[in-house]
Amino acid sequence: MRRLPLALLAGALLPATLLGQLFGPEFAVNTTTASAQVNPAVAGNAAGTFVVAWTSGVYPVSNVNARRFGSDGAPVGGDFRVNTYSTGLQYSPAAAMNPAGEFVIAWNANEGQSQIWAQRYAGAGAPLGVAFRVDDSADSAYVPRVVYDAGGRFVVAWHAMPANKIMARRYDGSGAPLGGAFQVNTTAGERPDVAPTASGFVVAWSSNFVDPGLQYGRSYASSGAALGGEFPISTAVGAPGNHVVPRVAGETGGGFSAAWVTNVGADGQDVLGRRFDSSAAPLGPVFQVELQPAAPTGNLATLDLASDAGGTLLAWTQQVGSRQEIRARQLPGGEFRVNTYTTGTKGSPAVAALAPGRFVVVWHSVGQDGSSYGIVGQRVSFARSGDANGDGATNVSDVFYLINFLFAGGPPPFVLPAPAEAL
Repeated sequence: MRRLPLALLAGALLPATLLGQLFGPEFAVNTTTASAQVNPAVAGNAAGTFVVAWTSGVYPVSNVNARRFGSDGAPVGGDFRVNTYSTGLQYSPAAAMNPAGEFVIAWNANEGQSQIWAQRYAGAGAPLGVAFRVDDSADSAYVPRVVYDAGGRFVVAWHAMPANKIMARRYDGSGAPLGGAFQVNTTAGERPDVAPTASGFVVAWSSNFVDPGLQYGRSYASSGAALGGEFPISTAVGAPGNHVVPRVAGETGGGFSAAWVTNVGADGQDVLGRRFDSSAAPLGPVFQVELQPAAPTGNLATLDLASDAGGTLLAWTQQVGSRQEIRARQLPGGEFRVNTYTTGTKGSPAVAALAPGRFVVVWHSVGQDGSSYGIVGQRVSFARSGDANGDGATNVSDVFYLINFLFAGGPPPFVLPAPAEAL
């Protein structure tokens, strides 16, 4: 008879404690290895399927490539090009997926001026129609973000210059525009993000031009009507160099979480967060996310988060000793290292929620695909002490899983991760 360590057996029977652990091996995303593959975006759904998009190539020519993955984490086909116009720079993708597996990818296109374009896809990966332009003015448009709301509509947000406007545009589930683009902000801003809420969606942005170090947000109903004016997300004003990039994620209860990086912390840079209820009222003060006594490094945009019924996962790039790591923390819970390949530069993590309590993190990594920058991913499970089968829940199925292991030669229980300091 197999002998199960007493601590592990006890953990299966004790009250649950939320713990993040790697689910399956680290995996390569891109099959195209010529030139650099950088700045990934990822979107998934509760069925566990997901799509990763990224910038392929460097100045003066780049494209947006993507690849689909099944619920088992295995790739579904190879890389495919998203943009059809392939002259100049096509870059900075964003992605969103609905419960049926349909997805939309938006990106920056240099069509004589910087524009925002998008392409919809069926769940099986076939394009739905042709690529379409999202912005509708003579302004230069940058850094799109896209999300589906609870009603199946999607909204794209972006930064418009030279007036530093945060713009957005809504579409129905078939991709038909629901009116033209509209301005979100009254305080000059840049680097927006958008997330679903119980009532519709919320847009967040950095206001470094006017209030260095501050982020703002504004909530909207599913109809597109503004639910009040803009509101502050962060509270501490810093120096102009505190060029922070906020990220937001809708929570199951209808509120949302926000996170950002600032360079005024005791360690040089800090990852900070704050939660809001469904009316955009703060649920407590700003809190520090990272627990390790080390500072994030590189581009301040290297931060992302996602939420589902299992909780919220944040990921960021951090310098730990002599190496660069992709770190993550589940809320509530502890911090852990996501990457297993520890050589070379890493950055631009992106996070998507999958089945409740499961997420996928993707990032770019130097040298790992054998040629310059490549895209790498890792699935993460919010296991609990007692979660023997690693499905994110603690219930009677874990007891049967243990019995099967002990007496019938079944697979071993999931091993809880070591403390963050040891990773």
